This record gives sequence, C-alpha cells and structure tokens, in this order.
Amino acid sequence: MLHETPVIHSTPVFIKGGRLSYTMRNRRFGSRATTYFLISVLFISLIPTVQASIGISLSSSPTTQVINPGENGTYDITVTNTGDEDMTVQLSSAQGQDCTGWTSTIEQVTGQISGGGSETVTLTVTVPQNAESGADCETTVTGTGTAPLNAPETGDVVVTTTVGEGSGGTITGVDLTSANPDRTYNGNNPITWTVNVENTGQAQNETIQLSFESNSTCDSDLSATVDPDTVMVESGESEVVTVEVTVPEGTQSGNHCFYLKGVVTTPQTPEQASDFINLNLEVPEMKECSALLSDDYVNVDPDETKSYSITFANEGNTDWTIGFSVNSQKNWISVSGGSTALLPYDNGMGQTTFSFDVTPDDSLPAGSVIDFSISGLDGSQSKCSDLLQVELGQTKGGDVQLSSSRIDNIDPGETRSVLVTSINVGNGQETYSLGVTTHNGWNAVLASSSISLEGRHSSSGSTGDILLEITAPEDALATEELTFDVSLFSAEGVTYTSTPLTVSVAAKRSMTASMMATEQFGKTNEIARFPVTFTNTGNIQDSYTLTVCDEPPSSNPNECDSPKWPARFSDDSGSEITSVTLSAGSSTTIYADVTVQGDAEFIVENFQIRIRNVNDVNIQERFDIKVIVSNHIYRMGMALQTPGEIPDLQEVELPPEGQVEVWVIVTNIGSSAYLEEAIISVQGMDSETSVAIYYQNGTELTGTIQLENNQSELLRVVITVLEGVENGASGMVKVSASSGRNAGELSTVRISLSVRTNHEILFDVDGDVSRSIEYGEISIITVNVTNNGNVEETVRMLNSEPMRGWAIEITEEEVILEPGEMKSIDVIIKPPTNLEQSDEFEFTITAEPVSSPVSAQPIDLSVTANPPTGFFSGGSNFQAIGLSLLGFLILGAIISAFRGRRN
Repeated sequence: MLHETPVIHSTPVFIKGGRLSYTMRNRRFGSRATTYFLISVLFISLIPTVQASIGISLSSSPTTQVINPGENGTYDITVTNTGDEDMTVQLSSAQGQDCTGWTSTIEQVTGQISGGGSETVTLTVTVPQNAESGADCETTVTGTGTAPLNAPETGDVVVTTTVGEGSGGTITGVDLTSANPDRTYNGNNPITWTVNVENTGQAQNETIQLSFESNSTCDSDLSATVDPDTVMVESGESEVVTVEVTVPEGTQSGNHCFYLKGVVTTPQTPEQASDFINLNLEVPEMKECSALLSDDYVNVDPDETKSYSITFANEGNTDWTIGFSVNSQKNWISVSGGSTALLPYDNGMGQTTFSFDVTPDDSLPAGSVIDFSISGLDGSQSKCSDLLQVELGQTKGGDVQLSSSRIDNIDPGETRSVLVTSINVGNGQETYSLGVTTHNGWNAVLASSSISLEGRHSSSGSTGDILLEITAPEDALATEELTFDVSLFSAEGVTYTSTPLTVSVAAKRSMTASMMATEQFGKTNEIARFPVTFTNTGNIQDSYTLTVCDEPPSSNPNECDSPKWPARFSDDSGSEITSVTLSAGSSTTIYADVTVQGDAEFIVENFQIRIRNVNDVNIQERFDIKVIVSNHIYRMGMALQTPGEIPDLQEVELPPEGQVEVWVIVTNIGSSAYLEEAIISVQGMDSETSVAIYYQNGTELTGTIQLENNQSELLRVVITVLEGVENGASGMVKVSASSGRNAGELSTVRISLSVRTNHEILFDVDGDVSRSIEYGEISIITVNVTNNGNVEETVRMLNSEPMRGWAIEITEEEVILEPGEMKSIDVIIKPPTNLEQSDEFEFTITAEPVSSPVSAQPIDLSVTANPPTGFFSGGSNFQAIGLSLLGFLILGAIISAFRGRRN
C-alpha cells in the first residue's frame, strides 16, 4: 500500500487566555506538534535565570580607640562588594545621641568597587575639648551601594571612641605610640620598649615630661624606667625614648602593665596637653626547679631495701606538676606514693619531696658504685636533677661440691679421699670454714679448715679445692653405710650448705676362738663338756659349722673321722647345734659334749673339734681335746659375800661412767683330793661395761686360781660403766666359776645392772624443829645433809627471808658430797635486838642439789625468843635508867663548876 508523505506548514502560534491556538493545514499531525511545543516551553521554564547582583559589607580597624580630649582618632574603614557586579558606594557617618560636640568625617570611595573587591577609606573622629575622661562615643559609618538593574544595598559598621586621660588643644598636643607595646618575657633582662613621642600641637617647640603612673587597669609590682624622661620636640616632629624593665628571678607569671604618661610642660597652656600609653609585659609560666637528695652517697646490700628522699624546690614562677624520673643502668629505685606531685610556687619558697626505695640485686661485684640521676620532669623534659651514688654491699653465700658422692668398699683401717670444691655464690670476697661430721672410730680430715674465695663475678678465684681424707677404723663393719656431711660455713659460723658423702665398708672375715680347758674328767656314761668361746672378729655377719672328729693322724691332719665316743655340740641349754651365726664383733660360748665310755680309771681318749667359716673355708679354728675317765667330782662354787633375798642376784644402779664393787667367794666343792684350778669367767653387757677381778689384797686376777678341796678365795669384782653409755641401759653381768677338769659345769652369780643417774638427798635436823631461847641468846640448829644418790652432788643451803629483825646465818652455804656421804651444818638464829615481848620466828631451810633443783628438800623450823624479867627486862626501863644516870652526871658537873667559881 502506498502512503502519502505528510506536509507540515508552519503557522504562527498565539498564546491567549492560557490556551494554545494554532492553525494547521493537516490536522492529522497537529496534536503531536502541540505536545512537542508544550514540553519545550516547560523545559525552558525550568532552566535557572542568571542575573548579576551587588552586596556591601563594612568593617573597621580598629573598632575601638582611646583618644584624648581635643584630639582626633582615625579608623580604617574597609568597604567590600560581596556581589559580582561593579557598584558605586556612598558613605556617611553619624554619632550617637550622647556624643554632644563629637564630629566625624568619612572619606568617599572613588570610582566603582568591582564584584568581590574592596576599598579602604579613613574615618576621622574628633573628640571635643571638654569631653570627660572615660566617656564613650559610638560612630556609625553607613555605606549604600548602587548598580544598574539592581536595587540599592546598604551596610554599616560601628566604632567606639573612648575619651582618654590625656588632653590636647589647638596650641599644644602630644601623642605617645609604640610599634610593639605588648612584650613577652623570654628570660633575658632587661625588657625594652621604644616609644615614639610626637608633638601634635601647633607650638613649634614643646617640652614633654615622661613619667609612670599607677592606674586601676594598668599596674605592676615591677619597676620601669624611661630614658630620657624629658624631650623637646618640634611641631609635627617626634622623638624616641626607651622604656626598660628588669624582671627579677622568680617573678610570678602573669601580665604586667606600665602606664607611661607624657605631659607638655612648655609652652604652658590652659589645656595642659598630655597623652599616655599602656606598655604590657607578659611574664609567661616558667617551670624551673632545683633538686637536693637526703643522701647522695649510700651503701646498700643486695636484696636490702633502704629509703631515701629527694626534695625539689620551685625555682620558677608558678605552680606546676613535677614528675619523678631515674636514669641509670640499673633498675634499683622505686618511688613511693606516686611519681608526680604538685610543686607549688608559694612566693618562690615552694617545695615537694619524693620518697623512694633503693633495693639492689647482686648482679655486680661488691663495692661497685652505680650512678642514679634523679630528675624532676615537666612532662618529659628534665628541669633539674641530683646524682645519687649507690655503693653495692655484699651478698654472702657458698656452695660445696664433691668430686665423688660415694666411697665404696673402703677396707677397715684404710684411708681414701675425695676432693671438696668450695664455690663462692656471693658477689664479694669471703673467707669460709669447712667442717665434716664423723662417726665413732672414724677419722675425717680436711687438708684445710678454711678457704678464701673471690666473688662469683670474678674471672678467677671464685672456687677452690680442698682434699678430704676418710679413714675407716680397724673394726669398721661391712654392714655399715655411713654418711659424712661436708658443710660450708661463713666466718661467723652460719651454715651455707651441706652435702653428703656416703661411705661403705668392704667385707673382711676373721675369727678367734679359745677354750678354758682342753682336758676334762668324767665318770663313765657322763658327759664331759668343753666350753669353747669364739668371736667373729670380721666386720660382717657370718655362719660357722661345728664338727667333732677323732684325733687325726699327723700324716693327714685334715682327716676327720667320726669320734670313737659319742660327741656333739650344744648351747647353754644343752640343745644340740651344728652351726652358729654371729654378727660382726659378737661372741658366743658353745660346748663340745663327749659322752665318757671307758670303765677304767684315767683311761684317755683324744678328739679334735673344728669351727669353720661357711663363707670362707680358710677361716677356721681347731682344738685338740682330751677326755679322761675319773670317778671323782670336779666342781667349783661361786657365791655373793652378802647375799640378798635372791642368793645369787645383786641389783646395782649406776650413773653414766659410774663404778661399783661386788664381793664374791669362790670355793672348791669337788671330791677330788687333788689341787684344782678354778676358772673365773664373766659374761654379759660387754659393750656397756668393763669388768676387772681382784684378789682381796688388791692384785688383779689374770689367770686361774689354785684351790685345795673345800678351800675358798674372796674376790672383788669391779664393774665400770663405759664412756658414752647413757641413762636407760640395763642388763645382766654373770660371774662364773668352774673346775679346770670340768669346765663345762659353771657356778654363777648374777649382777643386775641399770644405768640411771639418781639425784637424791636426805635432809634432817638434830633435835626438835621448834626451839626456845631467852633474850640475849642465839639458837644453833644442826642439820644433816646426806647424798643418797649415785653421783657426786653440790648442795646449796638456802633459807627463807628473815623478818621483824630476826637474822639467819648458815655456816656452810654450799657443800660437795660423794654418793653416801653425810655432812652436818650449823644454822645460827639471832633474835631482834629490841625485843619487848615474846616472838616466834618461823622459817625454812632448804637443801637443793645444783644439778637437780627439783630434788630440793625443805625443813620448816621455828625459834621463840622470850624477853628477860625484872626491872632491867624492858628496853624502855633500861633507857630510863641510862637517862637518869646521865642527868645525875650533868648535875654533878654543874655543882662542881659552881663551887670552883666561888672558891
């Protein structure tokens, strides 16, 4: 289908009455064109319209001034175009309603002020001659800006003029100015100002006098000078003078004002022109200080704490917060109560004090001197400081090490050694002593008992070696493992350390054996007993086998055939034994029992008994014994000389190292007519006591005693408690007798022994405990003290406190008594000297052993004293007689003197 292209014909468009009218030839497209048009109009209407504008702003510099009467004040008025189109400005000025007589003029801006630009003009305000000092006048400057196609814009600024204290006139005038009237003190003196003195009057030559005056708004306690203080200035000319102020040290911070006044002195006019200027000095806060330590050189031991202080004095001019700071290689100082404090000015007298502790360690050698700079800080800046020097004291201590902690298998009697290394763990030189514990019979010897060592910080000499030698006793037991403590001591005896050395003993095996008799007589079918005593002389417990053999041939001495007669070994109770176990150093008595078989008198049979160490067959003892057939009785009897309730028993109590004598009788009670040998033996408490036996004549018994039938011998048995045996030890000592031909049959007495110290005294009095005496007599009371204990006693005699004038005197205040000894002591009692009536004096006498005060024995006694009877019985009567006699003597002397004068 063919379409006809439309043709659009433009037609004027009119807007009328808010409606759009148009004429189109082809209405098919008219509606769309209308729409396009409306949209275009709407879009254009939204585009902002840009139009040029003007604006005006006024400012003044300064905005206030002080002007003397009769003088002019000028202000710089700046007019600013705040718009973007050039404008022309018209300025005017006006005073307030209270400004009578005040006038002002304002310069006009020439030309236009471009947009954003500004122009400055001068406003002149004239102060009337009669204006009062201090009065204010406000002047308003108004500006009107105009520009084509813009409405006028206005702006204003107000300046205030204050009437000064000076004065001016038409003839004379003065103006004081300074380019820098405000100064700040920088610590340098003096502070100077240059002041320009101008002749603003008409007089050709003015003399102007300059001086400082006080002012309520401008004052200072500092002194200012002006040089020169008088100037001569031509009209319109000026002179420069210098003002000088010295700020003393410690001047408090703040503002200082100096009121300098210039007065025209010539020519003299009624108005007396003058002017003034305020010169301001700001003294800023100055934070300065000085520091003083309570001690500047101290000695402190490591780990010791000592307290000191530092005082900071305010050398500045204001209160300020000061901080405590320490600068040193060592961190030994700590401040107490905070590290900052207020340092007051207090008119230059302010102070504050910090307390601090010094606690050194021992990281340096003793005697080292460490510097500590203690500062006072303003923030982080040091303002003052003082130097504290700390001399480090000494730590003491030591350690000890052994080259070996054990010595194993030392032989009895052998000497072995270890090296003892002493170590100084302190920080200074020290001398040590060394010691080593030991054991009974052992010998521990150090090559030196002292050593001097440098401190541990020393590169050499802080350690040293000493040889320790340990010698075992000959009877050292292999069962023992002993500890020897090696100790290191200070020079004052303080134990620093101990280290143990353990020593073990090597086993050594040996034995000894003995027989009281190797021949025994016995009846047929009776048992002949051979006592055999043997001792394990080795240092370790061992077991032994027991054998009875027929006598071996000389060709083969080790042969052991069964005995021809029945034979065995037995113990004390008769029980058969084949072996014995003995601890080191212990002994036992066993019996070889042979049953007699022959019938004929004096038939002899020989045997051999053997005792052999089970652990070492080379250690053995052999005895050849002989049994003889006899029908006689061979026997000895043993009895106490003074038997008690139990005839064969005596009880004895001894102190440590005490001694007792026991008397016994040995008698041949056999039936043989032959001379017999009595064998005396002792058993029991071998390690606690020593026993010696003496004949009656004092000769010690060392062998057997030869006795006829029924013959007796009196023997003294002395038992002594060995040194080192303490209280509490007890046991039985057996003293036996037997016939040499029948050694197995013993007759025994027993001594029951207890080791105990007994402090016991008996205290009694001869006669009555109550006595009576007449005045002038004394009472003598005899007391008896007996040592009923078992040790020597020193006994003190004590008495109660005398009273009412009585006196007690003991003739012996201390006595020494052996056990069983008694001593008599007199106690003298004296009554009061002035006794007027009967008086009974009760008192106590006590006997107290020095070694045991709890064993003291008191006796309560009393003595009654009676005054004498008759005229002279009372002391007052006797005194009266004496006074009377004295009166007669004086009277006789007066009469004799009177007679002699008359003659």
